[in-house]
Amino acid sequence: MLTRISKKPICHNISESIKRKPLMVFFILSFAFTWIINLLMVGLLGQEAYTFSLIAGFGPVLSAMFVSSIINIERSGCKLGSWLLAFISTLLIAGSARWISRIWWHHDLSWTVLPGNFVLVFLVAFVVASAFSLNNGIRSLLKPYLN
Repeated sequence: MLTRISKKPICHNISESIKRKPLMVFFILSFAFTWIINLLMVGLLGQEAYTFSLIAGFGPVLSAMFVSSIINIERSGCKLGSWLLAFISTLLIAGSARWISRIWWHHDLSWTVLPGNFVLVFLVAFVVASAFSLNNGIRSLLKPYLN
């Protein structure tokens, strides 16, 4: 009776579902990331709304990067060194700009805002450095006119 049970791994089924309906998955992930960050960190935990709203704003780009990496899994000839160089340089520039803006606008500089600022600067560096990713899907998403 039960001879037609599928032996495919669960991750294969999920990636096939994403390939069939990428736009729906993109919107679900975008809204989920954005609202979970805002509701959890700002609403429930009472963290600084300014920083965590900026972090939540990365929901759509991270969702697009995730969906494009599932749809297009081809690898390019890009080296890890170029990604790492872009990541570290962007990390230093974005971190400096973030702290200069906090000082300039007289925002809180206490230890309680450090984790949110680290996450925000890390996300900026990750997104910018992903233009040098080995994955063609992410490269084509972030560098549409340079190829």
